[in-house]
Amino acid sequence: MMSQRFATNQQRLITCKIIYKQGIRKEATLEFRRQGQFSSAIGHVIIEPTNTSECKKCAGRNSVGPFDLCISDNVHFQGACTNCQYGSTPSECSFYKKSWKRKAEHLPDTKRARSERGSSVTSSQEGDPWVQNMVYSLSNDAFDVLVDVVERDRVRRRGGDKEAQVK
Repeated sequence: MMSQRFATNQQRLITCKIIYKQGIRKEATLEFRRQGQFSSAIGHVIIEPTNTSECKKCAGRNSVGPFDLCISDNVHFQGACTNCQYGSTPSECSFYKKSWKRKAEHLPDTKRARSERGSSVTSSQEGDPWVQNMVYSLSNDAFDVLVDVVERDRVRRRGGDKEAQVK
């Protein structure tokens, strides 16, 4: 049962799934080249999941994210799971909410006017406000420190060798 795997946010760390690359089993790696990858890693750790099962993409063979758990709630990433968000395919997640709209009062004046005319501005077009505030509040140094902390913890839990193969 999935709820037993989740304990609490303080206990859930980033654990990557096992993948096959050229016939060799190894742990998927995290990359922080895009905001979506970084925000999904943070979301994976701090989001309190509301899903009780995996999304269809994570349950199938075409999962694009590195995480071993499918984490989703009704607020962040328009409901998409962190794996689909990491892979830049949130709209393909079975938990994704297509009609989710941001409130006009949180938009800049030009976008507020467009929204009030009836054009919907969704989080996939403009970015999730929660993630933007969190990511943009970090300085480059703080971002580098956070990436280093995540990588060191993953290396420590795997026994020290960053490129070790999983047997």
